[in-house]
Amino acid sequence: FMANPIHEWFKVEFGNALDRELDRLAAIPSLRPFRRKIHQGGHTFVRELDEQRKLLFLRSPDGSTNYKDNNTVLPPFIFDVRWSHGDLHEAAEEYFQQFPGQVSTYLGFEIDYKGLAKRRSADYHPYARVSLWNMEWSGSRWTVSPILDNEVFRSQDGKAAVGSLDIPFKWFIPLDKRDDIPEDAQNAMLSFDFKELAAIVDEGEEMQRKFDA
Repeated sequence: FMANPIHEWFKVEFGNALDRELDRLAAIPSLRPFRRKIHQGGHTFVRELDEQRKLLFLRSPDGSTNYKDNNTVLPPFIFDVRWSHGDLHEAAEEYFQQFPGQVSTYLGFEIDYKGLAKRRSADYHPYARVSLWNMEWSGSRWTVSPILDNEVFRSQDGKAAVGSLDIPFKWFIPLDKRDDIPEDAQNAMLSFDFKELAAIVDEGEEMQRKFDA
């Protein structure tokens, strides 16, 4: 696996933005103890072994968050950045089918990929899209809801779209502990303006152009 600068830059900088938003919500006193237990797991393997420790499932997402009080090593929240490979819908489906209710939120970014000759063109700017899925128990079964599906946040002319990526704070908490969040904080939301996300792509594109040159 060989990563490109724009992919790595976006992955790292979004992780930093994620921590900033979590810290912002920690200003709410009742959320502070929950925030302390959320930590980034990076691209640590998400895996499942059978009783003989034979590998049944293995993936390495671009980013994830774990909860320190949880008895499992599985992250409730996972994100990926697609640059030149993979299918986000397929990846989300794999995680939800393999770990229903344990991996409960999947966030995917797609940055347009073109060949080197096209990328070197002065008028080429990669568009960028975001998708977000969440799984919850509904009545008698697990239900996956698409919150955003290929929503463009940076257009082909390099401009930021109007909008934001909003993620409930409770989605970073294991399902069996979400009821512990006080009622007045149940609707706390992380918010990433599309301008902020597009600016990360801007910086990554600049690094990619230097690399390509």
